[in-house]
Amino acid sequence: MSFQALILNQTARLVRYPEHRMNIAVSTLPTDYGPFSPPPVLKNPHLQTIVSSVGRRWLLPRREAGFIAQGRKEVVEVDGVRLAVHLHTRPGCPLVMIIPGWLGCHGSSYVLSGAAALWRAGFSVARINLRDHGFTADLNEGLFNSAMLDEVVGLVDYLTEAYGAPANGLIGHSL
Repeated sequence: MSFQALILNQTARLVRYPEHRMNIAVSTLPTDYGPFSPPPVLKNPHLQTIVSSVGRRWLLPRREAGFIAQGRKEVVEVDGVRLAVHLHTRPGCPLVMIIPGWLGCHGSSYVLSGAAALWRAGFSVARINLRDHGFTADLNEGLFNSAMLDEVVGLVDYLTEAYGAPANGLIGHSL
């Protein structure tokens, strides 16, 4: 099995790491968007931050609400640790696994919007909660710390075997 990080951008170049069984697409974002001009009610940058993270939990766009309704939650046990995964699968389609940043979870706005876009593009998607993230503190005893990543590697192996296709992807935020 091999993993390939997917970046939906035409300016990506592929970097191969055969010893780790992965390829990574490295990309730079275009800079020709022009000046940023938010709506008048969102001129305050602090308000923009609040609305983009907390506000979207209550005000989900319809297409993301529909995307969430189509998925299912699965709790997977890996080496005695239970991890929650929110799945949207299509038989035979590449699986893209999304790992949020340290304070993020399956319901973070950046995870939802990326996962929904990948789903609409025809991919299977797994939104992974790290231990104690996304209201999962009741699944395990003990606390999670950043050195405890073997369970995540085991989960990625399980998801690839159970739901993956010959080509799969892994997106990690703030790792």
